[in-house]
Amino acid sequence: MNVLVDTSDEVPIICVARFIGELNQGNQQRTELADSPAKLFVSSCEALMEQGAWTTLLQEMLERSGALFSKAGEADAECSFLVMSNIVSKLPEKEALAAAEAIATKIAGETSNSSLRLKILLSLFNMVEYPAGKYTVFTHVLRYAQSAQVAELLLPSIKKVETWVKDWGLSNDESRAVYLAVANLCSGQSSASKEHLHYLVKYLSTFESTEFSLDTVRDEVVRAAVEFISAPDVFQCDMLDMVSVQKLQGDAALGPLFTLLSLMLTGKLADYLSFQKANTQLISKLNLSHDDIVTKMRLMSLAALGSESQSGEIPYALVKDTLQINDDEVETWVVRAISLKLLEAKIDQLREMVVFSRCTQRVFGEAQWLDLQSKLQQWKVNMGSVCKMLHNTRMSGLAVEN
Repeated sequence: MNVLVDTSDEVPIICVARFIGELNQGNQQRTELADSPAKLFVSSCEALMEQGAWTTLLQEMLERSGALFSKAGEADAECSFLVMSNIVSKLPEKEALAAAEAIATKIAGETSNSSLRLKILLSLFNMVEYPAGKYTVFTHVLRYAQSAQVAELLLPSIKKVETWVKDWGLSNDESRAVYLAVANLCSGQSSASKEHLHYLVKYLSTFESTEFSLDTVRDEVVRAAVEFISAPDVFQCDMLDMVSVQKLQGDAALGPLFTLLSLMLTGKLADYLSFQKANTQLISKLNLSHDDIVTKMRLMSLAALGSESQSGEIPYALVKDTLQINDDEVETWVVRAISLKLLEAKIDQLREMVVFSRCTQRVFGEAQWLDLQSKLQQWKVNMGSVCKMLHNTRMSGLAVEN
């Protein structure tokens, strides 16, 4: 097997060209004759390098680079592509973008050696300097990870996507494409269900105007709504007021889905049960579990009780009636909600009260911001009163001493 070995002071790119030439020469007898295919290829590469024709040199090498995946070891293939990728840094932005596109296209051309190809694509992504180039290569990375079914290898990197989108200064259409591609990548990955919903919502948030039809986002809106409704550990979502989601209301077939989503985010268990009686076919059609929804609605109804309470205390009886459970189940559901970090509370068994200190807001829109503003203003007033009282106490103490 051919092995890439640098035994001289030869320029790395020519060393790689020689290696590729020998791989393509196959089992033909190696010779020192100047007209051997490998030597002719190397001579051509040397001439192009001397002329500074980096784009043409890269094109020549990429055309023959398939042998790196079929005949070379993984380490040699990776090293060779890294050397070729370094050509991108020698080019002005426009040419560098085209070169990065060419390399990414070649690497992602087949699904064989998928882990190696994805690794090389990520190395290319890290080497590209220009934002447009990073965006171009990253779109190849996303498409390849999904088509080659190696999405799980890329999941650790998607946490940085929103930062990258901002840093690259992407247009709304480009941001939209990235968010949808990441959402599609996470789809079906059990370890990335929250990320799937998160990036679907980010995608839908890019449709800010009303100048588009529901058909443009129909599938994604349904996916996002169903994902939230069925997710057992996601209790907050700010997509209800989005233009793309609001369009569901005017659709005869999907209007009830908007109603269900709205009930999940603003209603209580009794509201859902009334809806379910009239829409049993919808629940079945969307492959949703009625029992799972009831469980989730009980938990969110409990949090809603805490948010609505002015005193922060809720009697057991109200919890029992709202969640439609038995007396001996109240504490179990409170503990369950606490374990899911849906709320923070203490159980006062003597008084049969649940004392809330924090509750998750299912939606955080304008009404919630106004409520927060009111609470902060009240807190400011209270703090002012405390400071005034302390000041008066201090002055009284000084007067007594005098």
